Amino acid sequence: MSNQPIKAGSKEFTKEPFHLIQSNGMDKRYVVSLRDKVRVRTLLTGFINQSKNDIQIKIRDLDNPKNPIDYSGSLGNAKLHELMTKHEDVIFHNGYHDLMIRNPDSGDYVAFDEHGLIFIYTNQDYSEILKNLEAEYKPDEKLIYEFNHWHYCLPKGREKLADMIKDFELKKE
Repeated sequence: MSNQPIKAGSKEFTKEPFHLIQSNGMDKRYVVSLRDKVRVRTLLTGFINQSKNDIQIKIRDLDNPKNPIDYSGSLGNAKLHELMTKHEDVIFHNGYHDLMIRNPDSGDYVAFDEHGLIFIYTNQDYSEILKNLEAEYKPDEKLIYEFNHWHYCLPKGREKLADMIKDFELKKE
């Protein structure tokens, strides 16, 4: 599966990892493009491991983008890691869902969106972590959704997403 894109693809979009910071003046978020399963998994694992308790999870099913369906719940860290490994193909190669995880201890959360971008909402400085993942700071870099792009879906992707939601024990909101 290494030749499959991570959720979305574009001929014009850079394949090099980078990050930028978006701010509305009061709050900021890191926007990260890693385009590599190992780097993405490393970032998500580190984020999950910061929680002392359960992690809150939301999956937004974007099969019908005008009417997305949200599923939410929570899991312990070890169970979440186990299920992320089991459903790795869906998490990385189904471009019709967002995966959001929230640390209830800090309120920080991460969204791995349908384009394969990672949005980190935190007051922590993630610069060193992103530097270690070789995601250079590029404040003027365009994001994949600003280019012509397509979303990738696995064969039987709908069924696999439903199985993942069931295994994560998420409830429809």
